[in-house]
Amino acid sequence: MARKPFSLRLFWLCILVLLVALPAWRRHDVPARYSADMKDFKAKVEAMVAAHGTGSLEGGIPVVHPPEGDVFLLAHQFGWYPVLEMEAGRTYRLHVLSEDVMHGFAVTFDHSAERILMPNQAEIVTLKPTMPGQYQVICADYCGIEHNGMRAPLIVTPSR
Repeated sequence: MARKPFSLRLFWLCILVLLVALPAWRRHDVPARYSADMKDFKAKVEAMVAAHGTGSLEGGIPVVHPPEGDVFLLAHQFGWYPVLEMEAGRTYRLHVLSEDVMHGFAVTFDHSAERILMPNQAEIVTLKPTMPGQYQVICADYCGIEHNGMRAPLIVTPSR
């Protein structure tokens, strides 16, 4: 019985690996993003602040306690607007947009939520905080001289 050439066996092995890997790759989550008009996005942020503001301020920035669902957050040199207060166990679709330069978005309780923010390109990040506490939203990409101070509290309260 003649043996098949090594290259032919390697070819079929590669085909087999691809057939196994492709379905798994299709299930891979690709970050959602969309082109956003800055004026419209800011209007959504301000509407959220007006509807769900707690009346308290953190460093002069209003704190909002939005319901589960869509939440809007604006990045700018060198801060975040508004401060978010979320409930543990709830799922939030966070729409994050950079107002000026490239920023990095990261939260200290979910490292899989890290994104690069480009001006006029909103990123959608799904967050489900599990433990009450005080966390931080940080800029994870150098954005200028005060980059290290670009942090904001993210408050997670017990579920009501």
